[in-house]
Amino acid sequence: MMDEEDMMGYGDEEDEENSFGFDNDPQYADFPGLDPRRKVRREIMKTINEMRDKFDRPNVHMDLLTNAAAENYAEFLLREEESE
Repeated sequence: MMDEEDMMGYGDEEDEENSFGFDNDPQYADFPGLDPRRKVRREIMKTINEMRDKFDRPNVHMDLLTNAAAENYAEFLLREEESE
């Protein structure tokens, strides 16, 4: 069963066009940036859904298991990037 840490970020993979644009708002300028894994998870899901669109397949939506798989793959990609 997933614990609370595994569920962090669940459902936060919104499309860029649906983003609130906090990065450009001066009142949030002092806030820390997004976790790199979150950005990578978002790109992973975006890429998967773009490929599924090309083959006229329904999009994959985030749920606990999809989020966990994307999180593991994001950690792998970031770890490999660091070792290069």
